[in-house]
Amino acid sequence: MQIIRRAFILACTIILASCGGNSSAPTPLTQSKQLQRGDKTQASASPYQDVVEQLYVAYYGRPADPAGLTYWEGALQAANAPTTIAGLNTAYSTPAVKAIVDSFGNSAESQALYGSGNASGFIGAIYQNVLGRAPDNAGGTYWSGLVSSGSMTQAQAALAILSAAAAEPTSSSDEQIVANRLTVADYFTAQIAAQGLTQNYSGMSANAQVRTMLATVTANTDTTTFQQAARATIFSLPAMTAITSCQEITVSGNYALVNDIAPAISSTKPACIYIHDVSHVTLDCGDHQFSGQPTSHAFSSPLEISNADHVSISNCRLLAAGPLPSSFFNSDTISFTHNILSYAPGIVVSYIYAKNITNALLDSNTITGTYEEYDSTNDTISNNHFTSLSGPGINQAALVVIVNAINTKVIGNTLDGSWDHVQHPLSALSGSDDGIGIDNGVNLTIQNNVISNVFDCGIEWVDTLVNSTISGNTISYAANCGVGAWDSDNLIGATIANNTVKNAGSLFTFYRGGGLNPDGNNATWAPLQPFGVSTNVVFQNNVFDGNVFTNDGSMPMMWSGTGVFFYIYSYLDYPFGSPGAGATDPPRANFQLTNNVFKNNQFGHGNHPDFGSGIVVPGYIIDGGNNQCTPPDPAAYPNYPLTCH
Repeated sequence: MQIIRRAFILACTIILASCGGNSSAPTPLTQSKQLQRGDKTQASASPYQDVVEQLYVAYYGRPADPAGLTYWEGALQAANAPTTIAGLNTAYSTPAVKAIVDSFGNSAESQALYGSGNASGFIGAIYQNVLGRAPDNAGGTYWSGLVSSGSMTQAQAALAILSAAAAEPTSSSDEQIVANRLTVADYFTAQIAAQGLTQNYSGMSANAQVRTMLATVTANTDTTTFQQAARATIFSLPAMTAITSCQEITVSGNYALVNDIAPAISSTKPACIYIHDVSHVTLDCGDHQFSGQPTSHAFSSPLEISNADHVSISNCRLLAAGPLPSSFFNSDTISFTHNILSYAPGIVVSYIYAKNITNALLDSNTITGTYEEYDSTNDTISNNHFTSLSGPGINQAALVVIVNAINTKVIGNTLDGSWDHVQHPLSALSGSDDGIGIDNGVNLTIQNNVISNVFDCGIEWVDTLVNSTISGNTISYAANCGVGAWDSDNLIGATIANNTVKNAGSLFTFYRGGGLNPDGNNATWAPLQPFGVSTNVVFQNNVFDGNVFTNDGSMPMMWSGTGVFFYIYSYLDYPFGSPGAGATDPPRANFQLTNNVFKNNQFGHGNHPDFGSGIVVPGYIIDGGNNQCTPPDPAAYPNYPLTCH
């Protein structure tokens, strides 16, 4: 009986026989097939233990580490989630449950293993993790179709596959491999804790080694006998080198911080933990803290990674005690996960600074302050919780800053700008100007983030954004706009879709300030050269689809009755004659503003997009249909390009 039967029995009744899965029972090993619960050394007595282990197996292909098991058990309990995979699958639409499941699917480890653009490859990997086999043609087509169409997220599809497999009869080989891998995962997690070797199970290399072990478990595995293989894997994990004071790390290996540390007053090193000119380093802090240096003569930061690759930092508490940030320079494949960044009293600078990095993974961290990234490629910033520093006159440009980035993903983060919803003078404003700020990006994904309490915009870019997606974000209490740009800005081939903006000055605000500057980023950043933005103002081939704007009156709108400011018919409201220092006015003929499609948007009761006061030019705005808005006065706005519903 195939695992997809319960998930789509009505749609697949005719092809059940060909949808895959082996319903015939394997040769029974009934005397020792399953470990009894009473025979295990329990890592946890929580009713959520098996659920968490199954999620780890499905999404990561490995058992939970003890710290991760405890963390996610607590998260599920706090969400009052069901205690079975089937129940969790049914409750996926519940926001708290969805957030937990999506955290697995959007995590740095999951993104590194499966990526986000190949649905069939992802489904194949989940089948291998859960069932130890490739999907049959019908099953693979069905699940990858749901993911490709957007009907299911990757996280939701993996949960549904796991749920269907676990529900198979005990005679099914699919059900037996699910049960066997769960039994081995439970045993492994309990045993590594019992042996006091938890610190060794950390980082990409250790995860891969354990993943290989679990992949050998089949429907026919005698799980009692397999304990020997599990224990052998535990004892074969490379031992951790203990760190007891601030130090440089220039030798490959696994390291563990075993106590809280801070740099000596006389330290001249750039950071308390300084990892440089090295490959393959894992540091697990076990929730211990290291800090920067507050003295006037040695402003060392908590952490610096420089000229390194394949470095993993996890379970650390970093204290910003001075004005310098933790930093990543000229490095590849950096994993920074499950860490906490905070700041000492009196400190007004707290952030992580990254430059010239590739394939970085910043996941599931709690950061009081900001993350700034420059000249980087293929990075993922996911599932983090950012909170702005606050206090009179203490403010940041954005909680996540991305400059000159290619293929960067910002997914599933929570960003609280700490703005108090009062329009103080600029010098007295407290918190974050924007949630996510971008200065030049190509192929970016800004998706499923929750942004609140910013005194400008939820998401804003300057200069140019190309072939990028801003989708599924929830933005509330943004004084000026949900999504906006107005500083030397261009937008090319973008999809801005399914964002919800509540209690903000506007849904979108787009206009153009700043002329053509031969020394500006639009002219000097090489990846933009094919798009002509050094000599043109370009807003074209963009899609605005399914966005929702509401305002209950608790936040004043910028101008009543509009909700969207996109002055495309008046040259983006560009101030001709005032191009800015070192810049020149773009000729009117150099404004390329065609094929901007609006469809399925809800602009709010009484609102309509304001496209500017100039002559309506055919082809600038394309009405894709089903936009909910209140049409403007025809006498004041003839030939309005959208049909309001």
